[in-house]
Amino acid sequence: MNKKFKKIYRKFKDYNFRKITHDKKINVLWYPRISTQTDLNRELARLTWYCFPIYKKINCITLVLDKELFINSDYFFNVPEYCDQSIVTLFETIRELIRPTINEVDLSDQDIIVLWKSSSEINVKQLYPYVIDARTHENQFEANQLLRISNIFIDGKTEKLHQKRLKDFLLGLKSKCNDEVYLFGSGPSVNIFENKNIDIKNSVSIVCNSVVKNVELLKKIDPKIVVASDAVFHSGYSKYAFEFRNSLINALELFSEMVFIVPMRDYLIYKSTLPKQYEARIIAVKTIHTNHYNVNLLKKKTLKATSNVLTAFLLPIASSISKNIIMIGFDGKTKEDKNIFWKYDKKSQFIESIDHTKNAHPAFYHVDYDCYYEKHMQELELLVKLLKFKGYQMKTYGSSNIPVLKSMVNND
Repeated sequence: MNKKFKKIYRKFKDYNFRKITHDKKINVLWYPRISTQTDLNRELARLTWYCFPIYKKINCITLVLDKELFINSDYFFNVPEYCDQSIVTLFETIRELIRPTINEVDLSDQDIIVLWKSSSEINVKQLYPYVIDARTHENQFEANQLLRISNIFIDGKTEKLHQKRLKDFLLGLKSKCNDEVYLFGSGPSVNIFENKNIDIKNSVSIVCNSVVKNVELLKKIDPKIVVASDAVFHSGYSKYAFEFRNSLINALELFSEMVFIVPMRDYLIYKSTLPKQYEARIIAVKTIHTNHYNVNLLKKKTLKATSNVLTAFLLPIASSISKNIIMIGFDGKTKEDKNIFWKYDKKSQFIESIDHTKNAHPAFYHVDYDCYYEKHMQELELLVKLLKFKGYQMKTYGSSNIPVLKSMVNND
């Protein structure tokens, strides 16, 4: 099946699925059979985290277990140490929906099948019934796939609400911004802001990801937006993601005008797990697979899906507010830095917790780091060229190993 047809078919299927299940609760199957307590603990943790946002729409969640596990399954569940421990509470809410069995299950009776490891009975590319390719040790994008469980239920009304919320907020910022938009990444050069006398009184500051940890920096820049777009590090079920969300909550409390912008894909996770009082300050933006960048969210409602938060969200949001953009803390890495994504500022990264993501999402780390880095270089260069062609002024403060950003370094 070619990609274009598959995309059209999925859109039709999403619509059809919501229509069919509108007045009924769905059946979810976690498949294939689970044989070890370690696997059971992990899959119950994943099941709880990703099904919780829509638990009121679920009739039952079936797990096929070996007989020995089945005997103890009501319930010998220890949430793994590498997980967000709030899963313990969430589990109590959805516990009554879980149906363990030792018998074979009729796959045709299921609405959603979550494939946690390979099975000869299920083709991961089939489109009906819904198959979520969440193979723990095999699919690098299993976290993105698991988010589909709730994302299926995001309807047009929700999308329009967030489009209006985003437009109103950006228009408000644009009317007040008389100067540049500052983008802050989590690289070591973010510290240059502390060493330079930079006046940002009439500017807008936007931070991303783990920068929310750096309260000292946040108090100096008074951020109006925080963006997080990673399915593993931000909306995932690991202890690292928990620490990110805790710091995010603290930042939302400290800065009452700040909003949290996320992919529409992740919206229901945040809506259901962040404190209720922050719900109105979450703005979800739909990303799509396209060849064209959108640099003005006041005119066009969707963003190009890319591999990095800078190209996917930060620059398109900044360019919707001002023609002048300054980037700080986007260092990239050197050729000698193997097996890491980026270099980080210790005050702006949860370094001690990164290993928890490796336990929670092992397949994610099958990534070819050099390939990912090169792809980001290409996407960023294309977007920067487009912005400059449209008359945007761009600078990089500090330093960067990324060629297109290095060429714009201004340390005056």
